[in-house]
Formats: sequence, C-alpha cells, structure tokens
Amino acid sequence: MKNFGNKINPWNKDGYFGLTSSLANNVLEKSNVLKNKDVFYNNNNFRGEKYISYLVEGANKLKQVEFGSTVGQTSGIVDPFDKYDKDFWYESINISMHFTDLVLKENKIPSEAILAIFDSNNIYKWALDCSRFVDLLHIYANLRTRQANNFDRIYGKEKIGDFYFRPHDSSASEVFVDYFKKSKSEYFIKNNLYEENKYSENELLDLSPSGSVVIFCNEKATSETWQHENTIKISNNLFIAHGFGQKKFFLKNEILENLARSEDNSLSGNRLIEYISSNLYIKQILWINQFVKF
Repeated sequence: MKNFGNKINPWNKDGYFGLTSSLANNVLEKSNVLKNKDVFYNNNNFRGEKYISYLVEGANKLKQVEFGSTVGQTSGIVDPFDKYDKDFWYESINISMHFTDLVLKENKIPSEAILAIFDSNNIYKWALDCSRFVDLLHIYANLRTRQANNFDRIYGKEKIGDFYFRPHDSSASEVFVDYFKKSKSEYFIKNNLYEENKYSENELLDLSPSGSVVIFCNEKATSETWQHENTIKISNNLFIAHGFGQKKFFLKNEILENLARSEDNSLSGNRLIEYISSNLYIKQILWINQFVKF
C-alpha cells in the first residue's frame, strides 16, 4: 500500500477507496487533471475533476459485483448462465467486433437502465468481466456529470439508434485517442495510423489524462481470461480494476503482480519480478471523451 506521508490515506480499513471531497482532492492533486495546463484541460467543456469522482463512486458502488461473463454459454439467446438484467437488456451478436452486445430494450430509458445496475438491490443480477466493468464506469460518469434527461436526449434511440453495452465502445463511452502496441518489444501506434510514437510506457502513462483506460497484458498467459486486465487510470500510480476480489483500487505494481499470479500463483520474490519484467506490459491506452456533448 502506498505511503502518503502526512497526507490522508485514500484507502479505508476495508481496502476500498473512500469518496469524500478531501480524499478525492488528495488523489486529484496527484493526477494530470489538475497538473496538465495544456488546451485539453483548459477547455471549458472538460468535465475532468467531477468525471473522475464519479468513476470512483461507481467503482465503490460495484465493489460486490460478481467477476465473470455477462453473457452465458450461448451468445445471442437467453440461457441459464446469463448474468444481466433481462428487464432492460437483450443480447445481439456483434459479428464485426467478435463479441455479444447487450442492447437496450424498446421503450426503455438509457439513464434508468444504467442507474439500475448500480442499485444495490439489482447487483446480484450481474456478472462483469474487467472490460465491461470499465466501460460501464465511463457510461456512469458520463451520465452523472450531466442531467439524466440530457443524457437520454443525446444517447436515446431517436438520436443514435440502439443503446449498446459492450466490452468496448459502448454507447456513451467514446474513445477519441487510442495508443496501441502489438507486443512488449514494439512502440505504440496512435489511432491506427501506423506512425510509431516512441514513448516509453511510463512517459505515455504520464501524458494520458486521468480517466484513461489502461490495458495491461501478459504475453505468456495461457488463459484468455488473464491475458489482459482493463483498468482506469485515476493517477499515475492508482488504478481502478475488477477481477481481484472486492478491492477495486490498486497501485500499478499490484495490478502487475495480480495479473502475473493469476497465471502462476507460485510466483514470488525475484521470480515474480523477473516474470513481470519479461512478460507483462501496457498494451493499450484509450483516452475517453470527457467533454460535454450537447
């Protein structure tokens, strides 16, 4: 656990991140939201500080949600292993993106469907993998930083057609910068332009705004479940993640250690350090739109 010296420790005794204004500010002071003075952050429509606070709030609300597959054993149809709220959603196979969408049912309201997921009385209906978890938090932050009727006007069926909840690229979770690299040894490519950006991982992580989706990868993973861990950057060394128990806030080294041990639980000491150094890296960083959309 990080030593904050004489500052407030943002974890409470249960290991969860506490969202009081003083604790939120303590983290935000360490983040690019307040430090970076370029045009991105000075834009009057940027919702950064409030947006980050709702990412944190959403993660706390979902600390007891089950880790697992939202869609059951048979994609596109209802089966006993589905774990989502069928009052609001139905399945649709997305052939082009190779996964199953949840689509909002006709005459259902997007804001109500999203807020229902965060209702403690409904959380048992859901299972989420790490990718749907982080996309859902961004939808929640988008919703909570505007009026619900404004959210529904923008993202409702009459504007965009069907409202989708996906592992990536859900409605109301909009990527506008994408840094990606195919392997640990390569450089990042920005927005699929095949122009290498020779940032180190730490340089790009520092450059990326708080709220960015940071995807860690284990090149040696034998299980697809633990090949990637989708996270949200709160500050340069603090991330939201899902899949390692009820705890939802981790330091970077904790993400790497948990991902490595999910593949090989015997790793420790120098073997663990060497394994992480040889096999784990940041595969992708997605900057999510935090600007007001009217």
